[in-house]
Amino acid sequence: MNAKSLIASVVAGMALVGAAQAAITVTNFDFETTPSGGWPGFPGYTTNIPGWTATGSTGLNPGSDGTSPFTGATNTHRAFVQTSGSISQNVTGLPVGQWVRLNFVEGNRSTPPTAYSTLGSDTLYANHTVYSGGQYLSNWVKVTSATETLTLGNISIGDKTVWWDNIGFDARDFGANSRPVDNSGFELTNLATPVWSYTDGAALESSSGPYGHAAYEGGQQARIQAAGSVSQTLTGLTLGQAYTISFEAANRGTYSTNYGYSVSVGGTDVLSSATGVVGGGNWNLLTTNQFVAGGSSAIVTFSKTSNGPDSTMFLDDVVLNAIPEPASLGVLSSGAMLVLARRRRRA
Repeated sequence: MNAKSLIASVVAGMALVGAAQAAITVTNFDFETTPSGGWPGFPGYTTNIPGWTATGSTGLNPGSDGTSPFTGATNTHRAFVQTSGSISQNVTGLPVGQWVRLNFVEGNRSTPPTAYSTLGSDTLYANHTVYSGGQYLSNWVKVTSATETLTLGNISIGDKTVWWDNIGFDARDFGANSRPVDNSGFELTNLATPVWSYTDGAALESSSGPYGHAAYEGGQQARIQAAGSVSQTLTGLTLGQAYTISFEAANRGTYSTNYGYSVSVGGTDVLSSATGVVGGGNWNLLTTNQFVAGGSSAIVTFSKTSNGPDSTMFLDDVVLNAIPEPASLGVLSSGAMLVLARRRRRA
């Protein structure tokens, strides 16, 4: 991953959510506040990172005096965890009822470690292998408390070091009845357990990738070429509830749109087109037809159904929308239950 190009694409994509960042407070987010008494140095020297609670072989390391073994961080200092350990702090000012994701810089020393991040009991970025340093975005999680504990950790054994810098949050209001699907923006990479499955001509594509197509937001998107497909298992569905799925779609600009595509849930088509996504490479917000959940989970699949000359479809920002019950039906349902309760009491 090219760190500079990915950082640029992430910054460009933050227009959707950047305005909500100001109230969220991460103390010493860039690790530029250092302990008194000189450089923190390597593991065993200190675990005292101002504003953070550290466990295991942790510390800060300078990036400008020529002694740092870590490269690619954005400022003078960065926090690191060598072998198993973590750093954590209580983050304040979280917007209750909205969704947040972690926006951070992460990298490794040499041998790739396995890292993770959590906010309270929610997983932001599940166990993943850390390769070259760059800007990353986590999953969206819904905020239930204005203060939660943020934890960044390393579960590796041996000389496998992960470092972090510029820790921040993005916030977004998806609406009362909508939620992002797992890894909705395809930002989670190198996961130990992948969320999306790709077949044939489908793959993860970065904004700096060979196709030259910028993601809708963030730095990643799904690419579907030839007769490929992208799918995941939706979870947390309510039996009998009606839903739609909205998503951003685009084609490859000047390349042909002469292809068909479809979206299916549980094997049933909920959206299809024989002419492809139009717009000269621009993103288009599409929404499926309604479907009713037959259980707590279902597989959603985005597919190319026919192939034109080098036709390509891009996919990003996948959101699940619950269809509210009409107020009149709710009143009728409540009235029927009240009548039934009265009859039972009389009996």
